[in-house]
Amino acid sequence: MKKLFYLAAAVMFVCAAMSCKQDPVPTEDDDSQWTEGFVFQAVDMGFTYGGKTIKFANANLGAKHPGDYGDYYAWGEITPKTKFTTANYTYKDNPAVLPPAADAANAKLGGHWRMPTGEELDAFNDWIAASGSPYSIEMKTAYGKVGFEIKHKSTGNSIFLPCGGDINGTTQSGFDSFFEVWSSSLTPDIHEMQEEQKNQRAEAWGIDKPMDLYQLGTAGCARYIGLPIRPVWVE
Repeated sequence: MKKLFYLAAAVMFVCAAMSCKQDPVPTEDDDSQWTEGFVFQAVDMGFTYGGKTIKFANANLGAKHPGDYGDYYAWGEITPKTKFTTANYTYKDNPAVLPPAADAANAKLGGHWRMPTGEELDAFNDWIAASGSPYSIEMKTAYGKVGFEIKHKSTGNSIFLPCGGDINGTTQSGFDSFFEVWSSSLTPDIHEMQEEQKNQRAEAWGIDKPMDLYQLGTAGCARYIGLPIRPVWVE
């Protein structure tokens, strides 16, 4: 587990283990009113890291509009699935950061698009949670879905992050409860971690609002679990 940031207070963010309802994968709604005129593009949130400008996509990978959950992927796989088990998980390499060929965002979109790293997401969380932050965060319903809106106070630019939770097997956890997407980073080894667990978890970016208090951070998630991906455009 990496950094956890609390806005006022929090409980621990743990991938696939939040206190939330367990639901079958929801059926598709009539998204026509949100889909019409939608253009997938990068949003300048005023965020830089490592000397590079990092812009966030305005929707998840494979989404038809900003509130759509998009496709779900196991870490390192570039083909979406609807069932996620250890038996059907295919990516066996253990890179610190996924190479382009195993980065679903780059494989699907090309160019400057890719998945964000865990370090980049930690830095973005730092900016959001800092005293005098240029960002606001709000849990709201938009595009027919519950999610979190992060807005730059000066520019007004914003991204909406729908609460699609994750999928284990064919069961979705956290539907309408928490936002969670993959980073491209393998979880660093933790000294206390059992040897057989090393390299079995990758960093996920999550936002939750337990007890009416915002919580955001990165945490290790079992690699076979199905999560959406929020691409970034890096220059």
